[in-house]
Amino acid sequence: MKHRRLTALGHTLAYEEAGSAGAPTLLFLHGWAGRRQVFRPLIAALGQQWRVLALDLPGHGESGAPDAASVAAFADLLAAAVGPRSGGPVIPVGHSLGALLALELARRLGAPKVPAAILVEPAPILKDARMTAALEATARRIETEGAAAAQKHLLATAFLVPGEPADAIAAEIAAGRARARPDILLPLWRSMIAYDGRETLAALPIPLLFVNGARPQNREKDIRAQAAGPVHWGRTVCAGHFNLLSVPGQVAAMIADFLARAVPAPE
Repeated sequence: MKHRRLTALGHTLAYEEAGSAGAPTLLFLHGWAGRRQVFRPLIAALGQQWRVLALDLPGHGESGAPDAASVAAFADLLAAAVGPRSGGPVIPVGHSLGALLALELARRLGAPKVPAAILVEPAPILKDARMTAALEATARRIETEGAAAAQKHLLATAFLVPGEPADAIAAEIAAGRARARPDILLPLWRSMIAYDGRETLAALPIPLLFVNGARPQNREKDIRAQAAGPVHWGRTVCAGHFNLLSVPGQVAAMIADFLARAVPAPE
């Protein structure tokens, strides 16, 4: 992997890439309070056949601070950063918050620039009252106790399944949070609560792959009812929200099969 930086809309983003310029690019977008390194197991599995690019979101990892911490602002910045530089097609691979950004990036760049999108354990795209209440409770915890306490609570109550190894996941969560700007975490979380993906799903005719863990945060029936394009719905075994870390082989196999059907790899 080559470590680089780029500037877009006056902001600096840190990223790493591998593969041939001009080939279809898998663009990896991490989640809230995360970092690009969370994708290294997937990059190891997929990087031989595809060009891969993993970046730190604004205010995360080694990237500069954003002007605004919201799904829309981050998607605008990503579109300005990635669109002119990618050469060939871009297939965003987003985890959690990154999945919302993958959808919004696809909408901004359009097909054929973005021929497909991959959503790994996406944050809620369409919310009911129960999900909104749960997200609001976490926002209050972030506000009163801090992001570390909120993540610890989520790790204990929502992120894992029984028997799933927690140490590596907890270590990666802590490493990502340590490099995230504390002042953006609460407004960014509240932006996820406010996000409604109905219009975006309806505007995207491209195939979407959902790689869900044991307890998906989205309902398949609702997603299919809103999506304009084909929806491929999968679920990993014995893994929760960080299935890309605990069972990367399962996640990579789903992605590779989807890409072979939806976006054939270059020779």
